[in-house]
Amino acid sequence: MIISVYLTIGKTTLAKDNLKIVDLDSKPFSEIKSIYNDWYKIYGDIALDLEQQGYIVLVSTNFKVIEYLSNKAQDLFVVLYSNSLQEYALKKAKDRPNTTLTTLNAIENNFYKHNNKILNLCRDKKIKFHIINDINYNLKDIVDKIK
Repeated sequence: MIISVYLTIGKTTLAKDNLKIVDLDSKPFSEIKSIYNDWYKIYGDIALDLEQQGYIVLVSTNFKVIEYLSNKAQDLFVVLYSNSLQEYALKKAKDRPNTTLTTLNAIENNFYKHNNKILNLCRDKKIKFHIINDINYNLKDIVDKIK
């Protein structure tokens, strides 16, 4: 299973306590984005390989990544914050030690547009998704429900 999870929802925290869950961080791929236009295929293929080995793979909510995986993954699921939680997502990002200015700007300026674009893709491609509407959520509970 591959689960695309929006930043600050808790991918890293969930994965560090479970050997069957892999947080496939997209940060290392930022360097190759300028070299390879199809970087998302490399990232996606790694996720697909891990999925075939039986891991639950947590990936970025990048549009190209989800679109690519929607045609190849055995089981794909998307987890996003509701639009009403933009400020919460921004605060969580600011509280993280290594959050880049680019990431903060994306949350601040493109949150609604990104969510709507991803939700439309989910509906068009019939990808299952979960919207977090309340800050009192537990990603482990969400993942347990969809497994």
